[in-house]
Amino acid sequence: MRVDVALTQTLAPPVDPRRQVVVIDTLRFTSALVCALAAGCDGVQPVAEVEDARRVAADLDAVLGGERGGLPPDGFDLGNSPEEYDAERCAGRRVVLSTTNGAYAVDRARGSQRVFAASLLNAEATARALADGAERALAESGGPALADGPERGLADAAERALAGGAKRALADGAERALAGGES
Repeated sequence: MRVDVALTQTLAPPVDPRRQVVVIDTLRFTSALVCALAAGCDGVQPVAEVEDARRVAADLDAVLGGERGGLPPDGFDLGNSPEEYDAERCAGRRVVLSTTNGAYAVDRARGSQRVFAASLLNAEATARALADGAERALAESGGPALADGPERGLADAAERALAGGAKRALADGAERALAGGES
């Protein structure tokens, strides 16, 4: 088994249909996603682009949430605060979620064997859901400024839990970032 770690989404390895990808976003995107599911929504559809998210939400008659620059775009029902994704707003409805980093990271991982969204709220459940023996990539959703932030801590913990003696392999870009510079 191989575990790749990408310190930022730009350093993520190429999509591989044999690999399971865990997108790590500790503060907003995946926490909002987990809260929407816990509130009884019918599912969450991450969409990278704002205009695409508006179209998908209209087609599905879905709750539209997310942010750009920390603020909900015009016409969005919710921002990206996990507290907004409660039963009153989400129960029984689909949620379309579009954020600056998290939704893009999920979009970049499409085509992988399975894509998981991990936060502090569901880290243990995510680890249990991963199939044994498969290649895994831990892709942090933040940009270069966040490479040492909370996502890094969760990625470290997830890597330790998942690896269990597996070969640890940083993507080439992650190796360069650890050496002091992103490419």
